[in-house]
Amino acid sequence: MMALFRKEAVEHQNDFIHGDILIPLPFGITFSAAITLILFLCIALFIYSGKYTRKAHLTGIVMPSSGLVKITPQYAGYITRLTASEG
Repeated sequence: MMALFRKEAVEHQNDFIHGDILIPLPFGITFSAAITLILFLCIALFIYSGKYTRKAHLTGIVMPSSGLVKITPQYAGYITRLTASEG
């Protein structure tokens, strides 16, 4: 039966005399990749462990527990019309 690959090609594939090719990366790329990975992991941890505060819309009046509130305006002026009533 005929082989799929030539004998020389198979022998060349198994030849490790020269070793692997190593391409050194600059320090800046390695540092940037590490910082990006750490930032990504922190964001993922925050999303996973974060809690959502439940909100509800209510109607009514908010009254202070100590009684009335003194409100002072930011600028001096005159009252020309009173449209609010107490109560």
